[in-house]
Amino acid sequence: MLVNRGKPEHVAIPHEPGEWFEFFKPNWKTRDEARAVREKSSRDVAKDFGPDFIAAITAGGNAEKEAREAVEDAAEDAEKEYQIGTYDTGSMLVACIHDWSYKDADGNPIEVTPQEIGQLDPKTATWAMRHIVSGFRPPTEEESKNS
Repeated sequence: MLVNRGKPEHVAIPHEPGEWFEFFKPNWKTRDEARAVREKSSRDVAKDFGPDFIAAITAGGNAEKEAREAVEDAAEDAEKEYQIGTYDTGSMLVACIHDWSYKDADGNPIEVTPQEIGQLDPKTATWAMRHIVSGFRPPTEEESKNS
């Protein structure tokens, strides 16, 4: 199915009475890019520990344990698709925030730019990411029946 940006979703910010965001639903490319940025960051952190540390935590093990862990890892990977830590917050917010209600001290609208998005407080940025990523989860059987 072709999914285009369509009409943005207007959502009230629950912890900021009277304020709102408009979100575009991210496409597959946006999701992949945000995931790649997060994964690179994680790899860079691991490299900082050094090769001896990485070798120590990945060495050894038996086949049965490794097989069990592979099954557990597959289940965890599927669930990670719906966790905000899987994606780079900045990339995802810049791609998905279309508009907002914020105004400057003179009452003029604040334009949505990457720089302004970077000025969001952590609580609002986290809320926005949770909202965006919650849209990735497919509908339950019950939700599908009711639509």
